[in-house]
Amino acid sequence: MEYREFARESGAAHYRDGFLFSTHLLRHWLPDVFWGNVFGPAYVRLFGKKCLLTAPAYSVQELGPETVYVQLTKRIADVIEDREGVQSSRKLFKEHLKSNAFYVSGKGYDWRERGPGGGVFDVPTFQLIED
Repeated sequence: MEYREFARESGAAHYRDGFLFSTHLLRHWLPDVFWGNVFGPAYVRLFGKKCLLTAPAYSVQELGPETVYVQLTKRIADVIEDREGVQSSRKLFKEHLKSNAFYVSGKGYDWRERGPGGGVFDVPTFQLIED
């Protein structure tokens, strides 16, 4: 499966292949690891700060007590110029976390029909403000 197809299936790509996802989707799974990611308190608690800070990535920085930035490769242009390298970095990162939080092809479902959580993937507890 090409990454474009995976991104659509996981809910990561919408609107002319841009990346846009909602809190509602994140209650069910993380679509993927992107070139640059900021993991806030809910995900730092889910994955563990030590695990995130020791992840194999080009840059991993603690931004705050419960906030970690992860950048998979040196240049953002790698997502176009070195797709295989980015995909390899993505795979290593997810394997390091040993988490069932990321979307896996074939395990998905229509999240709009499952209520606040689907019970298939590991998701953090969010403290959300009502719409």
